[in-house]
Amino acid sequence: RMTDIAAHFREAARIAADGRVRLIIENEHTCNVATSTEIDAFLTEVATPTVRALWDPCNAFWSGEDDAVSSGYDRVKSHIAHVHVKDAVIEGGKHVATVLGEGNVGVQGQLDRLIHDGYAGYVSLETHYRVHAVLDDELVKRPGGSAFSAGGEEGTRRCLVAWNAMRASA
Repeated sequence: RMTDIAAHFREAARIAADGRVRLIIENEHTCNVATSTEIDAFLTEVATPTVRALWDPCNAFWSGEDDAVSSGYDRVKSHIAHVHVKDAVIEGGKHVATVLGEGNVGVQGQLDRLIHDGYAGYVSLETHYRVHAVLDDELVKRPGGSAFSAGGEEGTRRCLVAWNAMRASA
């Protein structure tokens, strides 16, 4: 299956390259490439610089990768074109988003590694944290609309305060 998907991406990459466009694939815990191992294998199979990685260490964590910020990042760093940051814990077998730095992903460590390695791309806050609620799994899998956005502003503001503190200490 991965070989078939990679073949389609190679064709899309050929078209994209003609238009000077880059294709980015995110490691997403509900899709085909969830972990660093899977996205590395996929991008190695696609074998074109036109297709790059959007690295999300929290998605790798949610997929059971305990070392996403260390060896996971090492596996994918040569492929990275964009990074998402969010944080989470696992409570009662469920993923629960937290303020950046309060979860088990190791966001500070990821930001430190990116700086140390001279990463010059974009890093985006992907807020799944809500102050007064937990996002339903179905909303996390298919974000969109007012239900997904409800409560997002306050959670985002708290995460941005934490992010700025992390940046100051990096």
